[in-house]
Parts: sequence; C-alpha cells; structure tokens
Amino acid sequence: MKNTTHRHLAGLFLLALFCASRSEAEVVILGTRVIYPAAQKDVAVQLANQGERPALVQLWIEEDGVSATPASTRAPFLVSPPLARMEGGKGQVVRVLHRPAPLPADKETLFWFNMLEVPPKPPAGADQSLMQFAVKTQIKLIYRPDGLPGDPVDAPRRLHWSLADGESGEPLLQVHNPTPYYVNFASIGVQLDQGEVLQHPEGGGKVAPGATASFAFPALAQPADGGPLRPGLRKRTIRRSTASTLQVVFTALSDLGAPISLTQPIAH
Repeated sequence: MKNTTHRHLAGLFLLALFCASRSEAEVVILGTRVIYPAAQKDVAVQLANQGERPALVQLWIEEDGVSATPASTRAPFLVSPPLARMEGGKGQVVRVLHRPAPLPADKETLFWFNMLEVPPKPPAGADQSLMQFAVKTQIKLIYRPDGLPGDPVDAPRRLHWSLADGESGEPLLQVHNPTPYYVNFASIGVQLDQGEVLQHPEGGGKVAPGATASFAFPALAQPADGGPLRPGLRKRTIRRSTASTLQVVFTALSDLGAPISLTQPIAH
C-alpha cells in the first residue's frame, strides 16, 4: 500500500514538470510563512480555493536548497492529509507534523512548504484544445527550537551591515545576523548622502542565523571623481564623502508577514 501511494504521489509531481504555470493559482495558502515551535505536536495551515471549480492539491515539505518530490523528500515533517480535494469556494485545514529527527537546538532551521494544485479533468464534450496547468506554490517553514534567546521581532534591529568586494570587483552590501533567528527581507536599499536610495536589483532575500549574506550593488561602483558609473570598480572607488554617510534602508518581515521598516548605518 505504501509503495502504491508513493507511485501515485510521484506521478502527480511528474505531471507538474510538463505543465507551465497559470497566471494565478485558484488554491492559495493563507499566510506567507509557517512557524513551527518545537514544543507543539503540529501546526495548522489554512488553504482556500478561490475558484469556482474543484481542485486537487498535493502537499509536502522539503529541505532548504534541496528540490525534492513528495516521495523523495528527507525533511522531517509530514503533511496531513498529503492530498486534498477542495470544492470551489471552500477552505481546507491541513496539519504539519514533526517526525523525530535531530535538528539544531540553538537556532532556527529553514524548510519549505510546497503545494501543487492539479486542476480536474475537463468534462466530457469540452473543447479538446483546452489546456490546463498545474501550479506549485512554495512558502517558508521555519522550525523554532524552545528557549532561544531574544525575540524574533527584534532580530532585524540587531543586524550588522558593511561593504565588501565581490570576486569580480563589484561592491557588495553584506549583512551579519548575530541572532538565532532567520531574518527575511522584502526590500533592501542603500541611501546615499544626497538622500537618493539605490535599491537592490533582485529585491529581497534572507540571512540565516549566525550567518553573513551578501547583496550586489553595482550602482555603488562610482569613481572618486564623481564621474560616470563604470563596471568592475572596487568599493574603494566610492567617494569618501558618500561612503562615510551611507545607510541601509530595508524592510524585514515578521512571523505574520508584517513589514518592519528600518534604517541602519553601514560600517566602513
């Protein structure tokens, strides 16, 4: 029975590999992330089918940076139920359960909650040219051990920012996270002494507990004489008057996905 279930789940996953995404998913996850406190036996995740048609969804957890199928994932979590049929306009609560596995007790660990929406077969007599697509939605699942020091809402305020050189000489904005919590960014910008804010070209990002993350800011590669931007210049070419007053302007996200907007100095 177990092998049959795995083949069925893997078949649904492979179906998605041959399908392009629609512009919008009809089934949505209510929330931007899942926080899993270690003391809880399980956590609930609310889904909602905003379309008019029934839909089948498949759910699984995977490790950070590891792309896995429902049958091959090694993440120590189960989703119950792993398959759910949702009628149009209806909701569904699924539960995430932690299986016994050694995870760090002194910091958070990041996983990913995956939902694959597979539309129903078209009714008999439907237009044969009709094309349907599977849609995969992915949000962060953060495992939070008990007794971590500090408060996760204060973690963005404890970050340390600095400038560094990339391998090809481009200026990098680096952020060190001394806390045991993940900090997720909605946006990151560098404010110059004239008040202009240069936004990180790729938008947001994240920095792991106790780690340092780098964000490329090629627009900072400006020669000391104030001339035009040139590629490949190192951070020492940033004007001294500007480098001494640079600030980072960023928006972090709370456990509930609420924005936390902050301005902090950049060490140099």
